[in-house]
Amino acid sequence: MDQKGSNQIRDFEYDIGNSDHIEFLRLANEVGCLPHGPDHHILQRGLGSQGRYTIDALFQGESFKVVPLLANNFEHQHLIHSGLFIKLFPTTFLDYLKYGLHTREVYFSLEDSSSITLLMQGVEQALREAFDPSSTQIEVSPKKNFSQLMGRETVEIIVGEGEDAKEFVVHKELLMDKVSFFKKLFDGGFLESSAVSATLPEDNPDAFEVFVEWVYCSTVKSLHSVGRSKYDQADLAISTVVLAEKYMLPDLGDCAMSFLAKIGEDLVPTMCQMSTLYNKTPFTSKAHLYAARTVAWALVKPETNGVSNASIHDACQDSDLLLDAIKEVRGTSGPSHKSAHDHSVCDYHNHPEMLQCPYKEYERTSNDQNECSDYDRSIKRGRHNRRGR
Repeated sequence: MDQKGSNQIRDFEYDIGNSDHIEFLRLANEVGCLPHGPDHHILQRGLGSQGRYTIDALFQGESFKVVPLLANNFEHQHLIHSGLFIKLFPTTFLDYLKYGLHTREVYFSLEDSSSITLLMQGVEQALREAFDPSSTQIEVSPKKNFSQLMGRETVEIIVGEGEDAKEFVVHKELLMDKVSFFKKLFDGGFLESSAVSATLPEDNPDAFEVFVEWVYCSTVKSLHSVGRSKYDQADLAISTVVLAEKYMLPDLGDCAMSFLAKIGEDLVPTMCQMSTLYNKTPFTSKAHLYAARTVAWALVKPETNGVSNASIHDACQDSDLLLDAIKEVRGTSGPSHKSAHDHSVCDYHNHPEMLQCPYKEYERTSNDQNECSDYDRSIKRGRHNRRGR
C-alpha cells in the first residue's frame, strides 16, 4: 500500500504476543477483511511469538479489504468491539455508545439500533479512509441528542377497537427511529408521506402504553401499574410480549418476559394465559418454552394451586402446546422436574447466547439463576380489571 500521511488505523502496530490483537486479526479474516488468519503469516514468516507489526508489514503483498459493516451482524459487532478494545479505532467512536464497551461478552447488546448503525457507518468510513481512500465515502450523520431524535412532528395512533380504543400522540421521528415498522408505515409508501395518524385495531392499548414508555425511556415501569392484580399484571406482560414479537422488538419482549417470570414466582399463571402467550407469538419465540414448562408443571404437580383439570384440558386443545408440554414432562419427569421459574429467565429471552444476561437491572440471585432479573419496585398508574382463569 502506498498511502501517504499518517493514519491511526493503517499505522497501528499489532503485538503478535498479545492475544487480544491476534483475536482482532482472526475476526478480520472471518468477516472477509483479510485473506488469511494471523497464524498463517506468523508461521510462514517465522516471526516467533514476539514483535509488533503493521498490517502492511505482517501481511506483505496482501491488502486489507473493507467490507460493508452491518449493525445486526453479530460477527461485525464482535470485530468492531474487539478493535475498540485494543484501541485500534479512535476513542471518538465511543461517543456513539451509551454504555461504552461494557463487558467483552455482551458486546453492544445494551445499545439501541441507531447507535450501533452510526458506529458501524463511522468505523466503515474510517477503514476506507485508511485502506481504500479512493472508494466512495459514506456520509455519517452526527449522533443526535434526545430532542433531535424526537423531532417536531407528532402522529396520532388509535390502538384497539370500540370503547376500549385509546389514542396516543407520539413524536414521529423518534417512533420511526426506534421501530422499523413505523418507519415503513409513515415513510415507506404505506401511507401518504403527510399522514399524521394511524389505526392499530388489533393491538392492546395497555400494552401499547408500555411500548410508548419503552420508545421514550427504554423502561417498562408501566408493567407495575398500581391497582392491577398479579393476574392482570401477567396479562399485561403477555400482551406486551405479543406486541414486541409483532413489531420485532426483542429488547422490549425480553424485558416483558423477565417481568412475567418474576411475578410468576408468586402465583401460578393461568392455563388460559399460557395458551394466549403460546398462540399469539411466533413459533421461534422463546415465550413458547415458558408456556410449555408452565403447562408441564401443572400436569405433573397436582398440588399446583388453583389449576383445574378443565383449564389444563382447554389449554391443551392446542396440539403444539400439548406436544411441547409433554416433551418437557418426559425430558425432566420425576422429583427433579422444575417449574418454569426454577430455570434461568434467560431461557425465555431472545438476545444472543452469552455469558451474562444484558438485562442486569433485572438480576435475581439464587443458586440456579445468577444472571437473571430482579425488578425494581417502581409503580405507575393503572386500573384493576378482571381476568378469569
